[in-house]
Amino acid sequence: EQMNADVLFVHIVGDRQPERVLQLKANRARVRLMVQVDKVVADKVMSCAPECASVEIHIGKPLQVISEIARQWNADLIVLAAPVSRRYERLLGTTAERIIRSVPCPVLIVNREPLAAYSQVAVATDLSATSARVAQAIGRIGVLRDTTAWFVHASDPPFKTLVRSEQPLADQFELHKRRWQRVVTAEPSAHLAGAELDLSRVRTTAELAPP
Repeated sequence: EQMNADVLFVHIVGDRQPERVLQLKANRARVRLMVQVDKVVADKVMSCAPECASVEIHIGKPLQVISEIARQWNADLIVLAAPVSRRYERLLGTTAERIIRSVPCPVLIVNREPLAAYSQVAVATDLSATSARVAQAIGRIGVLRDTTAWFVHASDPPFKTLVRSEQPLADQFELHKRRWQRVVTAEPSAHLAGAELDLSRVRTTAELAPP
């Protein structure tokens, strides 16, 4: 709604089943998904005409299908449910995690329906070019509209970089921390250029601690 976007709802049926079973599951999925989409449009969750929402059912492997559709459709955003972690995925990563790594566009992972309008948003940043694109993307999507945004950066304490001196280690560490925080808290302001948000409602913090 915020982006006035066209939405493609996609469901993938795994291909490791007999053809007859695949077609049966695909047909059932199409009917079920179309009912759900019609309800979303009817409830005005999406403020658009019904033709802005379309449904596709595919047979194959979710990672390959979603990645290919995103490229063909030139998707601006992919929305996925939060994955249920399975034992074998601890090494390979969940489908959602692998999709994030395989597509060039932003991916939104949804845990549950929002309980209220967003008012406090925490943004993890590593101060890289990717983090800058994240800030700008969520600004354009409208996630940070009318919110207080807290940009957080954390890094393990750099004990190996502390130079030996007559100063006690604790004093060296505190001095290094203050200098480091001054540098990294200035970085997000550059990242937020073009992010379309009220900079007066942005907080930044940097901590020498495990992320």
